[in-house]
Amino acid sequence: MSDENENPGTSIEIGGIKFTGGKIFAVLTALSTAAGGVWGGAFIYRDYMDMKAQIENYVAPDLSGIEQRVAVAQENVDKTVQYSQDIKNDLKDDLRTLEGVVEDLERSNREFQRDVTQDVKDMRKEVEITIREVRRYSDETVKEVNDNINRIDKETTSRIKTVQKDLEAKIQKSLDNPLAN
Repeated sequence: MSDENENPGTSIEIGGIKFTGGKIFAVLTALSTAAGGVWGGAFIYRDYMDMKAQIENYVAPDLSGIEQRVAVAQENVDKTVQYSQDIKNDLKDDLRTLEGVVEDLERSNREFQRDVTQDVKDMRKEVEITIREVRRYSDETVKEVNDNINRIDKETTSRIKTVQKDLEAKIQKSLDNPLAN
């Protein structure tokens, strides 16, 4: 297709140059960008000129009152620094004292722990000795009880045999002489 066959409403000819819809859009975009740049530049230039006038008319303020305040503030800062140093030194002294107390407590705790450990060992030995004595005593008591049971069992068995013999003798006697008693 040629340019002549294109839609005549989408192109413009200016100064012998034919512009189509896309070219027109690009030219308009470039022109609006350039116009915006010129307009922004004018604002920047005006702000620059206003700032230049303010700088030329600037008068330094009287700072003598501020210098006096700074001197007083510096004096207060120096006092505060000294006070902080005093507090720091007092805290260091307190910390050293506290460390000494903690060390004394730790030492006392270790001694107490050693004493308790020794007491527990001593009590354990005493308990073991007592347990051995109780076992020996209970073994002796059990032996005595068993001996008494055996003795009583023998005596009871002997008595039962005696009663049994007496009873058998009476029964035999009764059987032998039924009219006797």
